Amino acid sequence: MTGVSGATADESTRVTFTARPTAGDIIANAVTYVRRSGLVLALGAFTTVSSALGLVLAGDPISLIFLLLGLSFLSGWFVVPIVWWSIRLRRDLVLAPFEVEADDAGIAMTASYGSSRHAWSVYRRVRETDRAFTLDIGTGASSLITKRGVPDAELAAFRALLIRVGVLSERAGLRRFIRPILWVAVGSVAAVALLLGPRAITNIGATATMSISTEVEDGTVTVSGETDLPDGAVVSVQVVQWDKWQEESADGTAPDVGTSPWVVSDQVLVMGGRYETPLFIGDWPAGKGLAITYFWIDLGQPAEVIERFGLDGAGLKGADVSDKDLYGPTLEVQEEFDIP
Repeated sequence: MTGVSGATADESTRVTFTARPTAGDIIANAVTYVRRSGLVLALGAFTTVSSALGLVLAGDPISLIFLLLGLSFLSGWFVVPIVWWSIRLRRDLVLAPFEVEADDAGIAMTASYGSSRHAWSVYRRVRETDRAFTLDIGTGASSLITKRGVPDAELAAFRALLIRVGVLSERAGLRRFIRPILWVAVGSVAAVALLLGPRAITNIGATATMSISTEVEDGTVTVSGETDLPDGAVVSVQVVQWDKWQEESADGTAPDVGTSPWVVSDQVLVMGGRYETPLFIGDWPAGKGLAITYFWIDLGQPAEVIERFGLDGAGLKGADVSDKDLYGPTLEVQEEFDIP
């Protein structure tokens, strides 16, 4: 049943039609509705950015699962199985057609399982999507009126009525387009701040930084990196057959670094903001390797380096600087690699 009754100065417009919900309409509307939620967008952006950083920076495969989860929040598709299951529980009720009768005083909905009538003051707002109108009470509860099968004239009359009684905004406005972007930005900034913030804070006042990378080829691992240490600074590079080292350390006693066949070391000078050295590991079994680069202050460092950081290393600061019992303040970076 559909129809629109005209209004005079003394009577209100009455709109009647039959809503015929389908599973596809309900699911699609839920996806669209959730995608407008600021908190969901912020959570999706946070999860997506933090997992992407974890995947890129740490190579953590588990991050891929959280990346997909974050994208499902941003797209709204995470609600699909939830809504589908809800429909499946009582398909006969959820998908039953119902009559809608609305006027300036309120709205009545009648189905085979019951009827209700509410004044417009019950609803905080009505939100419209391509598939439906959602009548939001403001407490989390809402009523859904799908559009499928309803003539355009009745939809237009119903929309006009909702606007006139003040529960549906006539214009989307710029805010509707800017608001999602702002929430995504909030979530993204929070993720970056959480993952990189502590390191950035630690790096405030840093006096030295260093990176490390490894490349394995023909029984040799080449360890290299960039640094802001002065040219001529001496850095120590060490590679370890990590699987064997852990096996020999299982009794709680670490092997001697100087004599262990599973440790190869070298010293290299910084030149042009870089260091690089090849280390032979051809007789090592396949497994996990660990490359470490150290820099500390002693009398073996050039006078310029000692003057810059102090012989006690008090001037050596940064996110990768820690105090070692044997060497004092030490700049240390490391990277795992695979031994073929």
